[in-house]
Amino acid sequence: MPVKEKMSYGSQLKILKDINLWWALIAVILLNGANFGVYSYLADYLERVSLLSTEFVSITLLIFGLANILGNVIAGRLLSQRPLLFVGIYPFLLTVLFLVMLFLGNMGFVIMGIVLIWGILVGCAANINQYWITRVASNVPDFANALFLVATNVGTCIAAFVCGIFIDEFGINNVVLGGILFTVLSIGFFFAGIKKSPKEKMLKVNKAV
Repeated sequence: MPVKEKMSYGSQLKILKDINLWWALIAVILLNGANFGVYSYLADYLERVSLLSTEFVSITLLIFGLANILGNVIAGRLLSQRPLLFVGIYPFLLTVLFLVMLFLGNMGFVIMGIVLIWGILVGCAANINQYWITRVASNVPDFANALFLVATNVGTCIAAFVCGIFIDEFGINNVVLGGILFTVLSIGFFFAGIKKSPKEKMLKVNKAV
């Protein structure tokens, strides 16, 4: 897209004073951590807990990746229709999935279905994370995108470490407890950040006029 107005670094950094941006960043760190903290150990989990062969582990991971694509499509539509409702429900859906995985993850063919659904949810999460940050920082889109990338990577890093602790303490079968911890924490920060963005407020005003 053509650049209509060049923004100084100072004007972009001002967004860091917005508390709602920090709620969004923490929520994204936690949500991305919930997904990829567990995913970091998924191959090992499938072999040692679900007792899948190497071939089936590869197939399951392929299913996970392909499901991400479907999740992207679904999230795009839902975020354009009912964004706040979708974002609010998402952490609860992920928590339920992790609980199912906790109790049924040792069943080989069941885990493949769980991973399929999880793959869809992870595909949705990428859109949710970016949406949640850019809605707060819509006036500095380039900087918002940079913050999105930083937050997701920080989340993955921290959660992989925390989930590793759960594995050391409780075994690989309980790695999802780390994911549940992160999803539960993310709920509070998502709801703390549910306020109308400048763009949403403008749309509301225009509709009223």
